[in-house]
Amino acid sequence: MRIDTRRAVLLSNLTGYLAAVDDRAGAREAARQAIPLMDPASPKIAFTLEHVALIDALEGEMVRPALLLGYCATTLRASGYEKKAKEQTTYARLIALLRAHHSEQELARLMAEGAALAPQQAVDLAMQA
Repeated sequence: MRIDTRRAVLLSNLTGYLAAVDDRAGAREAARQAIPLMDPASPKIAFTLEHVALIDALEGEMVRPALLLGYCATTLRASGYEKKAKEQTTYARLIALLRAHHSEQELARLMAEGAALAPQQAVDLAMQA
């Protein structure tokens, strides 16, 4: 794996923007290109994984996004990163979809399970889609 930070950031941002306008296929392709260029141990990858979670949820998959959201929330909180408007919008859309599908208890359980994932496990989970 070759880390290419500049290209990874551009592709990650593209993932978020395409997801925001519901171009799920384009967003997924941008994410597939971005993730291998990123260091799985870097907390910044969590932004891209959260975009992938939104894409999954928009396509009707509701377990994997909850797991990824748990990982992302924990990772970003621990790293001290603050979400910008695009990431806040992604989170708001994602959590609304997940809450509409899962009970609060089930969502909390899935997110706790996701929070316990190792970085490479979260990346592998995101790349399964």
